[in-house]
Order: sequence, then C-alpha cells, then structure tokens
Amino acid sequence: SKALTADANGIVTIDQDTNNKALVIDSEATSVYALETYSKYGIYSQQDISGGYAGYFYRNIDEAGSYPLVYIYDDHASNTQPALKVRQDGAGYDSESSAYSGIMAYGKYGIQCTQDISGGYVAYFNRNLDEAGSEPLVNIVDDHTSNTQPALRVKQDGAGYGIKIDQNGAGVALYIDSE
Repeated sequence: SKALTADANGIVTIDQDTNNKALVIDSEATSVYALETYSKYGIYSQQDISGGYAGYFYRNIDEAGSYPLVYIYDDHASNTQPALKVRQDGAGYDSESSAYSGIMAYGKYGIQCTQDISGGYVAYFNRNLDEAGSEPLVNIVDDHTSNTQPALRVKQDGAGYGIKIDQNGAGVALYIDSE
C-alpha cells in the first residue's frame, strides 16, 4: 500500500502504520511560518491511542523575544465567541490539590486577567448544583508558614464597594477564624 495518496477530491492522506513520525517539517525561516492553513475549521487533532495527547507545544530556548509559546489572537471587533474554550468531561486529576481540573497553571504569576472593555468582568465563578461536598466555590490556599504576604488583596480606587456580600441563604455572610 502507498503511505501517501491523493484522491480525486484533492484529499491528501498519509497512512503511517509503523512507530515512526508521519510528517516532519524542519524550517529555519525567521520571518515566515513553517505551516500556514486557511479554512473554516483550521486544525483538528484527535488522540486515538491512549497515553498521549492531542497537542504539545514545547520551547527550550533562552527566549528574550516578544512572543509567548502559544499566542491566540481573536481580532474581530464584532466577534461574540471566546478565543479559547476548555471542556473537561472526564476526571482529569490534579495531583497538587487532589481535585479534578479543567485548567491548571503553574508559574511565577499563574493566571493574570485584565478587563479592557467596559461592562464586563475579569473573572466569573458559577456553580449551579446541589453541592453537598466539602469544597467552596472558590478556594484560596496560601500554605507556606513563612509567607508574609496576604492571601487576598482588594484595591478599589473607585466609588464602588471593595467587597460586596449578598448572602441569601441561612448561613453566615462573613465568618472569620483567626488563631
């Protein structure tokens, strides 16, 4: 059988049936992309063998340039869809918190979000289920005993509330436990 075929519809197929790479692009270009696609759906990658992943982005250079490892740029002003959506239906395990996570971030600054359009918000946390477990909606844990910085800082320069609590249930609106 042929490993590379092109049918009458213009579909090019690489059928890699051995334990080798199916396609390698090695480009030394410094001002153009190694791979460029134009289509409605772009790139689709499906993991169909256990123990791997559908996408892997890796950089091991002393990067002092202007670009992150992965850059998502959704530029149209009338767009109403998110630039990135993560859906985790399975029990993806986070060994740091012993919890199931859709997104994990490790680094000096973790996650930074900046709102630059009026009328929205920087973060929104929502849970609409009969939660009988032992976990809060948002959990801030600062475990190091030598830490001298606050676990949460709220700075409000405007006329709005620094913290607003709307407690509609039977529980206590604010509980402080200090040892």
